[in-house]
Amino acid sequence: MQIVIVYLLSSWLEKKENCLNIQINPALAFGSGHHESTNSCINFIQKYAKNGQRALDLGCGSGILSILLAKMGCIVDACDVDDLAIKSSKENLSLNNVSLNKIWCGSLQKNTEKYDLVVANLTADIIKILKKELHESLKENSYLILSGILNRYEDDIKQDFLKLRLVDSLRLKEWSSLVYKKEVLC
Repeated sequence: MQIVIVYLLSSWLEKKENCLNIQINPALAFGSGHHESTNSCINFIQKYAKNGQRALDLGCGSGILSILLAKMGCIVDACDVDDLAIKSSKENLSLNNVSLNKIWCGSLQKNTEKYDLVVANLTADIIKILKKELHESLKENSYLILSGILNRYEDDIKQDFLKLRLVDSLRLKEWSSLVYKKEVLC
């Protein structure tokens, strides 16, 4: 897909022409989309997401990344461990006239689905805790976007994901984001 300008706006502002507009109700405080890690995810989603892919937004917060994935034609599942984040995501999904395949409160422990693309904009310590589940949630030839990693923890995360091939990375200020590919086993 061609890279477009993603415009994140509060629900009361006017949409911009020639942009992919994502409206967010900032009153629920689960991310306004202006953080460096979210910006990295937006860039990577535009690069790696494809129409019809099964995608997971792990730790969906306000739903910004889920909304973008859905607007790009992905079949999206989302989850967060916070009930209020799920409520915020659902309200923002409605604001943007998009729906998800499924959304739940919780993490990956009971999920058995496999995805073409998984986005985990979390923190390094949570990514490390979930590394096994993240590996298991990937189909062959799928992509994993990890973000929310302080630069000083980037090497630790890389050590935890050596079974996957690092295909892309981006540093914005003190934040690192990494993209991995799960290769086909011969």
